[in-house]
Amino acid sequence: MRKMILACLCFLTCLFGGCAKEETYSVDYQGMKDSYTGAKDSYKAGENVTLYYQDIAPSVGYSFYLDSEPLAYTWDGAKGFVLNFTMPAHNVTLTCRAVSGEEMSEGTADLIPDHVTIGCSSLTNDGTGFSGRYYRVYESDGETLMEVETVGEGAEIYTVSSKIFSDCHDLIDENKIDTWMTAYEEKEYRKAGGYEYFSIEYDEGDTSVYADVSRMPEDGLKIFSSFVDILENYRKKGTVRE
Repeated sequence: MRKMILACLCFLTCLFGGCAKEETYSVDYQGMKDSYTGAKDSYKAGENVTLYYQDIAPSVGYSFYLDSEPLAYTWDGAKGFVLNFTMPAHNVTLTCRAVSGEEMSEGTADLIPDHVTIGCSSLTNDGTGFSGRYYRVYESDGETLMEVETVGEGAEIYTVSSKIFSDCHDLIDENKIDTWMTAYEEKEYRKAGGYEYFSIEYDEGDTSVYADVSRMPEDGLKIFSSFVDILENYRKKGTVRE
């Protein structure tokens, strides 16, 4: 009899009070839900979420953020980027930011805008996002200027010697960097746990030449590092403009 009474009480509680349901919380994929394999609209608090990001373009680096906080990820050759997080007890926003040699995401200026003669990116991805610098060299009002943008910190402009152009082009010509994107096959440079990303873009007459780590010779990383060393030497010797 006692069991029957308890059963009736449970039935009446569900009938009039509504049976308790675990609350779920939504994920805002910023319009990119289809890019994540296995993505659902909502999850229970405390649920382990695993997503696979496969909408990957060549020569582009990616970082991911959950509610503006860097989200670590790993690389799987068959599945793409593997993202894991525990669903909190609130709605969240998942953001993917892409960085290429030609542009940065979220409205940041191009690597080499029209007024820039030489542009270079030197980035490191440690699995949570990018760090590093963008360099843009150009002439203005008879001066040679170099804008140095540090990811997450902002940019400074330096007055540097005009010899920077000849030093950069000597390295470019010596290593035939203008042929890399056609002379070499594309290779996967992203690695689980972190990788380096470099790109160079420069004016050659009326055309623009571009090269990055997706197509390069065996000593390509060393050559890119040497190019960055040239820029850093001029930065250190230059004068910061107020």
